This record gives sequence, C-alpha cells and structure tokens, in this order.
Amino acid sequence: MTQGSITMVSTMMQSVIIQMCILPMCKELEDRSPQKFGRVMLASFSILGALLILYSIAGYMAFGPCVQSNLLKNFPDGVFSKIAQLSMVFACFAVYPIMMIAMIAPIKNCSLEQRQKQVVASVTAGFVLASVLMALTVDQLGIVNVIDGALCLFVFVALAPGLVGLFLLDRSSTAWRASMATLITLGTILAFLGFIFLDNEPALLGDGGCFLPKSSGSISIHCPVHLASETGN
Repeated sequence: MTQGSITMVSTMMQSVIIQMCILPMCKELEDRSPQKFGRVMLASFSILGALLILYSIAGYMAFGPCVQSNLLKNFPDGVFSKIAQLSMVFACFAVYPIMMIAMIAPIKNCSLEQRQKQVVASVTAGFVLASVLMALTVDQLGIVNVIDGALCLFVFVALAPGLVGLFLLDRSSTAWRASMATLITLGTILAFLGFIFLDNEPALLGDGGCFLPKSSGSISIHCPVHLASETGN
C-alpha cells in the first residue's frame, strides 16, 4: 500500500461514479421499472469493471512505470495509433450526452415557462464551450482525473447520500445516524487525501509495489524522466 493507492482510488471513482446520471438515465429507459433498471445497471457495471481491469493490466504489462495518464500517448506513431485516437473521439461523442442530460436535468424540471428551451440551449452551449476551453488548456489528463475523482467521491459517495440518509429518510435510530455520519466522515477524509496525493508513484511499480510481473517494456517507446512522476494513470 503506497500513496499511489489513494490516487488510484480517486481515479477509479472518476470512472465509476454515475449517481448524478441515475435518475435521468432511468427516465429515458423504455418500459422502466426499478427491477429492470437494476438489471441494466448490474450488467453495465459488470462489463465496465471487466474493461477497467483488463485495460489497466494491459497498460501496465505493456508499458510498465512509463505508462502515461493518456495511454494513447504511449503508442508508437502509425496507422493503428491514429485509428485508436480517432476512436476515442467517437467514444466521447457517445458518453457526452449521458453526462449532459444529468447536468441540464435540474433546468428542464424548473418552471421556466416559455424560456425553458432557450435557457437549456444556452446552458448546454456553455458547458460545451467550457469543455472545449479546458481541453485546449490542460494537456495532462492525469491530474484532472484525480481531482475530479476526489470531488465526485466527496459529493456523490459521501456528502449527498449521507445528508439524504440523515434528513430525508424516515430513519432516526442511533445506529443509522452513526452509519451516515461515518459515511460522510470517511468519504471526506478520502476526498481530502485525494486532493493532496496527486501522484500515483509509478516508480514504485518496479520496487515491489505491484504483485503483477514486471513489464518487459517491449512495446513501450523511450521513457522520459518526467514520466516517472506523471500523475493519475
């Protein structure tokens, strides 16, 4: 267990937390029911978990500590590398509407009368513009993923569920309130640590910090010194 493990938790949270999308996604489900939506989520997260595990293991085995936060940067120049980068564009196109629906759902549900469409369109354009500006400004995905994951952990795993459990549910036993307080406290601590430990300590992978066999590095290109401290794989 190293400081990089905390970074790993933050990065994983950024990948799997979709609490903010649950209600809008369920609303779009045809013939929706809690049971059907539960089955959909179970199947989806099973596939997602398998992909994350296989992807991370493949990246480590192929590139070792030299792996960058954007794995595509490790690929050698060539046709297949360009195809992989282009494929990520289409992957972003597929995911973006899911995230956008969650962000504009509160506005759609507000009583704005005739101005609702204009407000929704303006807010959507604002989110897209902000994303474009961020993409043009930030060239390292690692630290963005870590900070975003720590923030998601605090808001969607600890604070929001804890406050709902304390004040909105009809449960007032001492054990229940203690469990909600514990959830908020532990989540806040992990999120705070996530904001502090932004480096995943990749150099420790070759010093007994990983149980997997060491990478042969046969696929990776030259590993610059600065990559040994790049954050957020």
